[in-house]
Amino acid sequence: MAAAERVWSLAAAVMDELSPTGAAVNGDNADLRARAVGILNVLLREGAARCGSAYAPVDALTDEIENLPDDYAEGCLPYGLAAALLAEERPAAAEYFRGEYERLSRFYTRGVSEQTEDIYGGLSAAE
Repeated sequence: MAAAERVWSLAAAVMDELSPTGAAVNGDNADLRARAVGILNVLLREGAARCGSAYAPVDALTDEIENLPDDYAEGCLPYGLAAALLAEERPAAAEYFRGEYERLSRFYTRGVSEQTEDIYGGLSAAE
């Protein structure tokens, strides 16, 4: 299982929000970190739907991310988190990160079957 703290650290790195010593937790990004858990839970719900697993929220960044593959959690979620955190402050960067999130989400969930709606109302060819 991936830790929510790891997702935050990776998001801080792609947003260029690390301290000069490389620390993901610092006074300069406290506002972003404070918003991270709520946004991460939205992304976890979306990821659970995409991966066909049960939604398991986190209560804090110290929690483990359950029910999602580590590759998806660490490879995709940091970009979604970065996109949401920077939406107002740096919209061009947020747009780039959102695109990466969508691209990586498709990559990590390839082969996951999705249930499709029968747009013909269940009629068979014989009717």
